[in-house]
Amino acid sequence: MVTPPPRRNLSAEERDQLRRNILTFAAAHPHRRRARRRLFGILTLAVVGAVGLAGTAWVVLSPPDVRGREVSCYQSADLNSKSITGQLYEGDPADLTGSTAIGQCRDLWERGFFGPGPIDTQTDHPDLVPPLVLCQQNDLSFAVFPAHPAPAIPAEPPADPTTFCHALGLEPGPVHPTSTP
Repeated sequence: MVTPPPRRNLSAEERDQLRRNILTFAAAHPHRRRARRRLFGILTLAVVGAVGLAGTAWVVLSPPDVRGREVSCYQSADLNSKSITGQLYEGDPADLTGSTAIGQCRDLWERGFFGPGPIDTQTDHPDLVPPLVLCQQNDLSFAVFPAHPAPAIPAEPPADPTTFCHALGLEPGPVHPTSTP
């Protein structure tokens, strides 16, 4: 075990001399403090820039299944109609059938976001929520449309969701493309 050196008491004169030496040294070297501040600032900017760059690269380069998918619910069978977009899931491809997307849009119809107003599923007719068709957009997000006609769509809802989606310039959704209430 190392023993500390014996404690030395400084006289008032020695303390004053020591204080003067420290102040003289600090006054003669002010650039060291500025250099430390500048270095800290540069390092902080570098870290923030690296984190921002990494985040941007993740968004741009990661596959859509990792980033998550959005679902857009449309009021009519028209890409320019009123729509509400939300997150379907984040990074977990648990719903590859699209049934969750259709369920989310059905919920919006039942709550009155589209149509005449909120639907009481206990007393109102369940057919107030139209049959919904699932399509997939170019960015792999889902788009859910009511199967009732719009100007560019045939007068009757198609039996084939592929025809319906292609008429809108989209691909049909995976596996479970239509739903009725």
